[in-house]
Amino acid sequence: MLNKKGFWIVFTIIFIAATIFSVMEFDKMGDIIDLNIKMDRKAAVEKAKNLAAENGWGPENARSAVSFSNDWNVQTYVELEGGGKQKFKEILKEDVFEPYKWEVRLFKENKTNEASIYFTPEGDFYQFTEKIPENEKGPSLKEKEALDIARESTDKFGIKLASYELIESTKETMPSGRVDHTFEFEHKNKKLNEAKYRYRFVVSGNRVTKIQNYVKIPEGFNRRYDEMRSKNSTLSTIASVAAGILYLIIGTLFVIFIYSKKNQIEWKKPIIIGFTISFFSNFLIKINQIPFMWNFYDTALSANVFIIKHILTSLIQFFIMGIVISLTFIAAECITRQAFSDKIQFLKVWAKKVAASSKIFKYTILGLFLVSFFIGYEIVFQIITDNLQGWWSPSRSLIDPNILSSYFPWLNPIARSLQAGFWEECLFRAIPIGGAYLLGKKFGKKKLWVFSALILQALIFGAAHASYAQQPAFARVFELFIPSLVFGLLYINFGLLPGIIMHFAYDAVLMSTPIFVSSGEKILISKIIAVALIVSPLLFVLYRRLKNGEWYIINEKDLNKSWEPDLKQIDKTKAIKKSGLPKKILNRFFILGVIGLLAWTFFGNFSTDTSKLKIGRSSAVDIAKKELKKNNIELSDKWKIFTKMPAENNVNDKFIWKKGGKRVYDKLMGKYLAQPQWEVRFAKFVGDVKERKEEYRVEISNDGNPEKIQHIIPEHWKGKSLSEKEARKIAEEHIKNNMHIPLQNLEAVKSSPQKRPERMDWTFIYKDKNIYPLETGEARVKVTIAGDDIINTEKYVHIPEQWSRQNRNIENTKSIFKTVSIIILMIVFIIAIALGIIKWKRDSFDKKLFIKATVLLFGLNTVSLFLNLPETMFNFKTSMPFIAQMFIFNAMSILGVLLLSIAGGFVLGYLFNWTAEEEKLSQMKTLMLGLSVSAFAYGAYSIVNRFIPQGLPVWPGLDILNSYSPIIQNIASTIFSYIMGTILLYFIILTAEKFTANWNDKKILGILYFVIIGFVIIGSTGIESLYGFLFGGLGVALAFILFYVYLFRYNTSVIPFITLGLVVFSKLKQGLYGGYSNVFSYSIITIIVLAAFAYYTSKKLIFSK
Repeated sequence: MLNKKGFWIVFTIIFIAATIFSVMEFDKMGDIIDLNIKMDRKAAVEKAKNLAAENGWGPENARSAVSFSNDWNVQTYVELEGGGKQKFKEILKEDVFEPYKWEVRLFKENKTNEASIYFTPEGDFYQFTEKIPENEKGPSLKEKEALDIARESTDKFGIKLASYELIESTKETMPSGRVDHTFEFEHKNKKLNEAKYRYRFVVSGNRVTKIQNYVKIPEGFNRRYDEMRSKNSTLSTIASVAAGILYLIIGTLFVIFIYSKKNQIEWKKPIIIGFTISFFSNFLIKINQIPFMWNFYDTALSANVFIIKHILTSLIQFFIMGIVISLTFIAAECITRQAFSDKIQFLKVWAKKVAASSKIFKYTILGLFLVSFFIGYEIVFQIITDNLQGWWSPSRSLIDPNILSSYFPWLNPIARSLQAGFWEECLFRAIPIGGAYLLGKKFGKKKLWVFSALILQALIFGAAHASYAQQPAFARVFELFIPSLVFGLLYINFGLLPGIIMHFAYDAVLMSTPIFVSSGEKILISKIIAVALIVSPLLFVLYRRLKNGEWYIINEKDLNKSWEPDLKQIDKTKAIKKSGLPKKILNRFFILGVIGLLAWTFFGNFSTDTSKLKIGRSSAVDIAKKELKKNNIELSDKWKIFTKMPAENNVNDKFIWKKGGKRVYDKLMGKYLAQPQWEVRFAKFVGDVKERKEEYRVEISNDGNPEKIQHIIPEHWKGKSLSEKEARKIAEEHIKNNMHIPLQNLEAVKSSPQKRPERMDWTFIYKDKNIYPLETGEARVKVTIAGDDIINTEKYVHIPEQWSRQNRNIENTKSIFKTVSIIILMIVFIIAIALGIIKWKRDSFDKKLFIKATVLLFGLNTVSLFLNLPETMFNFKTSMPFIAQMFIFNAMSILGVLLLSIAGGFVLGYLFNWTAEEEKLSQMKTLMLGLSVSAFAYGAYSIVNRFIPQGLPVWPGLDILNSYSPIIQNIASTIFSYIMGTILLYFIILTAEKFTANWNDKKILGILYFVIIGFVIIGSTGIESLYGFLFGGLGVALAFILFYVYLFRYNTSVIPFITLGLVVFSKLKQGLYGGYSNVFSYSIITIIVLAAFAYYTSKKLIFSK
């Protein structure tokens, strides 16, 4: 077909017609909003700095960050319920509210004070916010004085407030004594259906620090939108899971396993290509976005740490997607080669000769020309669906000034399109359709297989994109069905190249549209580069043609059937000879084990800083039900019950512990610091979505006393509109009579009204002057009233803003070490998988063990996932269907669990065949040796830990109480942790064994290796301080070196029992904490089951050989 001139004449004519149509009707593609942006980024910064200088906003010598944004929530509401797309466009022409606006942020590192100044697209001042430190002093004005200051500012900034009425007035006393006032004004006449136009003014002391114009969207809409979007999420999850199982696990991993055994896999080039694409699309674009990222910078953090963390997280994403793209491409290339023997080898399409062929030239032209066809198709689809009842896709602006904030505006759209075009064509086209060809060849009825795969990939591809904001939920399935079929047919007839080029170019054109419609000298260069890169496949082919001097004729050697594997021999590693463990060393380890056990006994900390939890989950539910009944609250069977137990201390605990130590911590525990307690939630997931907002939450103390009932109600419910005096009287009576706090101990901090459609709610905050002994922070009481009903009370510690900022900076800095550790562990994982593939090819792989281990790991994880549902369901949103949330969470979790289980099983499949021959001790002696080593390690840790100041209060491990069955959850999670810990320890030791020739060579490198491992282990588990990281890492490294030199170089069969010992001591310590009823018996049962499992599996895998 491509060799016929008539085809190209007709195709070119249609292409020209499609291009003309697409250009002329492009504004109908997604209902384009015509924005009149007269201000550019430079002008926005200049004007913001001038205003800041005039009004004293923000810090001196501030840095700036610029963004252009749209109020997406308002647009969605207006288009769906507030009058439609035309109404939203009318709003853009009015002067009541600006959905689109420039924001210039003026900030400085380590300064709380910052300012954000907003402008309309035309460049007029719109609103501003200045953040003032809470400890900055200022006057304490009365409400009227502050209100006069707020009104005066409207004249200064040209704000027309005459049509607005005051509806809320909030007063808050800051820790410095300054009083801040917040005033809410609502438009008297204009509204958007049920949404209200509002202005918010904040007066801090005697300065206006905020002017905000916004639209108050009804709560009911947000809940209806959540419910509507849940269908999109469900459909997208179904497709993602289907693609994960069919394409990633079966189509990628299994294919690689099968064909690598036959030596039919091409490794090097696909891996280079996969990681190169990921480098551009997941790392470089993140670096390119750094100027824009300053809009989200927390000034409490070090600027350098902020950038370093951004780079490190980008590296993690690069590694993950590099692995995924590479493996997908490896499988896709192999399948295509096996299925279509007469097609050109994909890895040769841009080779020196092949790229100069007329066939590759035609494939390239075909892919690029089809872009106009698909843009035209999208336009027609949008025109048709815009007139269909119930169909909606948000209108959008072609202009996106944010794209200009990056170093190279052209990079992001090109890099994202490259990944989408390349990876998605491999995953959604080559793997299913090529796989269907192979299955058809093997089992017959090839056409049926291929037709089924063609339809299936189109459905999955469309549904995988259903998460886009479009309605109905299946809109994207319809929209992408025909393009997906065309992509599939392109693959069947011409291979991967035309589809990849077309997919890449189509996405790149759409994503680069903001560049093409922008103006300015600097953007011209980006336009030229973007166009050049979009047509770069054609330019490259023409370059090859010119270099070759003539069109190259495709030969048989260029086809898939002529592909030959690389059969070069790989030198086998010399066998490592090990001598037996000297008896004197064995005896010394036994002695060290006894010493370590004694040290752990005498120096270990077996107490916690919390009270013992005396009731379980079912008892908490019963108590909560009785408490509701006692308060005349009767709930029907439609209400579901969920429970939650906080498993660890939080930042409030940390603050009090750091500032006041154990004495103050104990004094406030159970009063203003939350102790371990049950929270029982009663919620509905059926009925009207607005009404389902109602919930009850009952908190049960650790000894079984109901502490409070929180009643969450919808904002549209009717109720009284009390004055501040009336509402405060109700609040204070409740504090006095129900919370038993003398009113003379309290000082008012904040009173805040919230105007609802048919009632007034109030929030009152007080500080308790009597009980709180520290100079910084405050013990506070909060009471929330809806109408005239108390719906919630809370006692908590207010953390000083400055301490909170310092803590965030410390925690963020510490997280860098964890991120680096994760990156190194990912590299170790890649090496482990690569080594497994080599072992698989060399028949040094235990297939039965791989299958059994995978099934076991998957079973353990699935059991844990199911048993942990109570904690998962506790956080479900009542605005979304319960079943949908169950499916979305569990489907994606199970897919992740399956991949993790396959990876763990795969490494186990070769691990025990990788070990060198060694003289084994008896299993019982090895068990005692392993327990001795772990006892010594725990004892040494206990001694060191005794002399280190306790940085945080000790809480018992309470997370398993959120399970349906704590004992089974404990056993399942412990065995899983034991297996993964054993795999990791084995891999660490065996890797050192191989490259140091069992410590006979490269010892310096071996020491460096163990030092890195030490820091990675400490970093991945979290650190309390830099010194803790430094000395902890060196301590773990020293332990590894000593144990390797004196133990592991002689005996590695002890590893499973060392891991066993470490887990046993950890579980025993939890049992001795006595944090809740039956914890000790749970720990003992778990230890017995784990020990039996470890003894049985080690006997089968190690000592029976």
